[in-house]
Amino acid sequence: MKFRNDVRNALTMCKSLPARALYRGSLSLGSSQMWGKGTKVVIGSHGRITIGSNFESHRYVYLAAQGGKLEIGSHVFLNQNVSITCLDSITIGDNVLIANNVVIVDHDHAGSGFVTGPVRIGSRVWIGANAVILKGVSIGDDAVIAAGAVVTHDVPAGTVAAGVPAVLIRKRVNP
Repeated sequence: MKFRNDVRNALTMCKSLPARALYRGSLSLGSSQMWGKGTKVVIGSHGRITIGSNFESHRYVYLAAQGGKLEIGSHVFLNQNVSITCLDSITIGDNVLIANNVVIVDHDHAGSGFVTGPVRIGSRVWIGANAVILKGVSIGDDAVIAAGAVVTHDVPAGTVAAGVPAVLIRKRVNP
């Protein structure tokens, strides 16, 4: 289902959607969407959010694309209080699990403006509770980000990263 600039059609198609959609940009949704209570989707006039099939979010998830492109793959689960804010580009692969209270941003404040850098999260990634993913980071397929980690540098595929700032602690066995 693809919706462009027509909130009424989107909400008519998803009558049980317990979320608020505030947008002027582009929103594209795959099939089988489950949205948690209090979820908020904000898309600026030049923003775009694309979400694949079999997406599930729990309560109070915040998705924002103020001017950038947020792409979320299929079979993605976002637990409660996840916040994803995009000014440039954030891509999340397929079969990704994101625990509660995770923050993902592709920008930092710089004086009165912002400095941006694309964020890429591969497929089959698990991100633990209270983790923070910062601008310019790439997380490879099959990686695990430990609870409470602050990811400031790339994480290779098939590895586990933990700490503040996050460091590689081991290679995954049979990712």
